[in-house]
Amino acid sequence: MRRAAARRRGPASPCVAVLWVAALGCLSGAKAFPAPNATVPPPSPFATDLRALAETAWRAARGEPGGDSGGEEAPAAALVEAAHSRVRAGAWAGAEELLAEALSLDGQNADARYLAALVDLALRDDVRAALAELDAALASGRFFSYERADAELLRARLFNRLRQPERALASLAFLDAPAPAALSLRESRAAGALYERACALRTLGRRDEMLSVLERSARLFPDDARFARLFFETLGPSPFSTAERRLAAVFMDRFVDRKGGGGLLAADPELRILALPAMLGESDRRDALLAYRATGFRSPLATLAALEYGLIPAAAAINEFFGAAARIDERLMRQLPTLLGSAEDFDAFAACLRLFSGTLVGDRDADGYPERVAVYERGRLTAFRLDDDQDGRFELELSCEDGLPAGGRLSREGQILELRYGLYPYLERLAFMRGDTAPEALVLGATGNVAVTSSRTEFRFAPGALPCALVHFEPFPSRSVDALYLAVPAPISAPTEALALSHAYVFTRQREDIEEEFRLEGGLAVAGERRKDGRLYSVIAFERGVAVLERIDEDGDGRYETERGLDPAAGPEAATLDALLWARRDADGDGIFEYRESFRPPFRKEWDLNADGVPDVASYREEGNLQVREFSTRLDGRFDQTLKVGPDGKIRATSRAGRDLPLHADSHPRLFWIGEKPFDLGGNLPPRSGVYRHMNRRYMLVYFGDEAFAELLP
Repeated sequence: MRRAAARRRGPASPCVAVLWVAALGCLSGAKAFPAPNATVPPPSPFATDLRALAETAWRAARGEPGGDSGGEEAPAAALVEAAHSRVRAGAWAGAEELLAEALSLDGQNADARYLAALVDLALRDDVRAALAELDAALASGRFFSYERADAELLRARLFNRLRQPERALASLAFLDAPAPAALSLRESRAAGALYERACALRTLGRRDEMLSVLERSARLFPDDARFARLFFETLGPSPFSTAERRLAAVFMDRFVDRKGGGGLLAADPELRILALPAMLGESDRRDALLAYRATGFRSPLATLAALEYGLIPAAAAINEFFGAAARIDERLMRQLPTLLGSAEDFDAFAACLRLFSGTLVGDRDADGYPERVAVYERGRLTAFRLDDDQDGRFELELSCEDGLPAGGRLSREGQILELRYGLYPYLERLAFMRGDTAPEALVLGATGNVAVTSSRTEFRFAPGALPCALVHFEPFPSRSVDALYLAVPAPISAPTEALALSHAYVFTRQREDIEEEFRLEGGLAVAGERRKDGRLYSVIAFERGVAVLERIDEDGDGRYETERGLDPAAGPEAATLDALLWARRDADGDGIFEYRESFRPPFRKEWDLNADGVPDVASYREEGNLQVREFSTRLDGRFDQTLKVGPDGKIRATSRAGRDLPLHADSHPRLFWIGEKPFDLGGNLPPRSGVYRHMNRRYMLVYFGDEAFAELLP
């Protein structure tokens, strides 16, 4: 919240290149040589240590500095440089705080925006937030330690992740491939651009163009293992084209550097396994597998290959498969039983499944970003997450109990749904939250005279009332041997608030400091309560689903001082003054209402001055925009005196006991006599209201606004 608010205020300043790292090999998946006996999970484009890469970019920018911000942006520049130091120490949260301060001083500093994008990825893996920062950086264009190319390259990477290859290619248009001269860190950026271009072409299905880019990359960057992995991962079954065979030979020839260097296998040992289909003879494949296993590396993919080529028995393969990695690709899990040759092996596999504890991931496009993540504990599902668009924000998150969903969160079109299940798939509770989005109105009541417009609404359901199956379960490895139940996302049709209303028996909403609860029958409200600061504030009565009366206890003493009548035909703007028919108030709690007001023409207001239950003073409007004021001089409820006041606030007419009393002007311009005029006061007009005597006659004087009115007394 703090950082987001700061970024809206405006401009930051120079830093010395903090992380254009994310745009080069940094976020690409290039790996250091693992220790012997280490497992080798499939590389992820964001699996590399961002801290080390941040330092690499920092040194690169130190050797090739950008412009000088100077001036009033200098304090922000110092904050950005300090943020880099925090990143170098692995303190991403501290870097985020410094960037918030920097952007509050200089919101147009593109370096700070670019670094903030990397912070979003490092802390939250939030692709869309990172893209928003990059858009702001590119719109500003005020780069000092980075360049526009760095931001465009990172944008291309993120667009590829979101499966938006056309936009990725548009971002890459800024960069021409470098000439094959002495390599530099700037050329490492060019390698990243070629890799992202190849990924975009792969997604678009333009394989010939992708092969051309990979061939060029192999020539320019022979030690970059990313290109070899991308090629072999996308290599289909034989027969291969001439271009594919040629490129496969180039990459395999570089697996080991015969001049004493590490070669491609030093960065990615699993390339041996990925390249098996491209090897000409079975003996070559077996030798490659044996060489891989001899180094002590293990991966689920390599274990399947070893089982397929008969290098290890089925029992050993099963144990190794489940022990090789903390995260297992669901496709490989499904492939394993197809390689088992006997019923005993199949039973052993099923026994392992029943005790399986780990994570299954579903990556349908094999791009390194799983759309589905399922966590199991001893064969039972404990959590499930779905990120179908790969933006780092889960559309669906479920927590499970006894292998079935117990609660979760569903994000759809700017709205968040919180779910709590009873007996799955039936809901027990369902809450709708809209965050910063504009609230929508949900009509409550037969004629819609109570509307739901809060930022959070919650419904409670009776058992079996409303099903909501967001995942279904597939027995695995077969229906006859259901050792494990794989969670498969169902076509998501999020329940609407109107649907929830029609099935719920209780509806609640939270608006600022007021919590409201309505009891429902058949989608219609039968009673309602409002609570404030944890205590009962008001109750609402309904008739045939229509809110008709609200009783309010404002001071919490258990007595309802105010009653409000609601208009059954008011429509969905209910609970506002436009929906009120009348209101009345008992201020002293004696059960007698001292004041009553109507909110419909003629907008009558009444006061009971002596607590006898009948009004003694009334005020209302009549035609001509006159305000009529009636008085019961005997306080018995019979109005015997009337004043009519014009829109200018001046008395226009008076009457008593039904007889009009004329108004006579005095010689004093501000004084009028009601009824008989015995004399002129003129300059003898007293300054205040009261009872006075003049020429042996008593009269009463009342000031009304800037005018005065006098009347003879008996």
